[in-house]
Amino acid sequence: MEGSLKCNVDAGFNTRRGTTNRGWCFRNYMRDFIYGGAAWDIGSYHILEAEALALKEVILSAIDLHLVNVIFECDSQVTTQAIRSDFNGFSEFSSIISAIRSLLFYFPNFEVKFVKRQANSVAHALAKAADSWTKRSFFNMSPPCIEHLLANDMS
Repeated sequence: MEGSLKCNVDAGFNTRRGTTNRGWCFRNYMRDFIYGGAAWDIGSYHILEAEALALKEVILSAIDLHLVNVIFECDSQVTTQAIRSDFNGFSEFSSIISAIRSLLFYFPNFEVKFVKRQANSVAHALAKAADSWTKRSFFNMSPPCIEHLLANDMS
C-alpha cells in the first residue's frame, strides 16, 4: 500500500559460534530497500523467544526512526498468534509478547502479520549473516548478502 512500509524480521542460530541472530529489512510500498539491521547475542534462546525478541527489537527500531504505517512480517505463526491472543503466561516468551502488545497499543499504525518462510528470505539471510558483523549493525544501503534476494523480489 502506498505510504506504508513493510518490515520482514527473522531470527536464527549459529550453533558453531553459539549465537542467536536476528535480521530485519524495511522496504517501501514499491519494495525498495529503505533500512535494515542485524544483531546477535552469545547463547541460544528458545526459537519462540528468539523470534519474539527479534520482533520486539525491530519495533523499537521503527519507533526510534519515527516510522509510521509499518507492517511487520514474521515467519513464526506461534509468535503472531500469541500477539493476537488474550493469553498471558509466566514464561520469558509471554513476557516478550506482553511487551510487544504494549508497543503495538501505543503505536496503532504498526501491524504484525504472519508470512511463510519463503516470503521472509531477506530477513532470514540477514539473520544468518548477523554474526559476521558487529553485535548490532544497521544498514542504510542493502548489504551484498541480500542484493540478489531483493532483485528477485522486484522481478
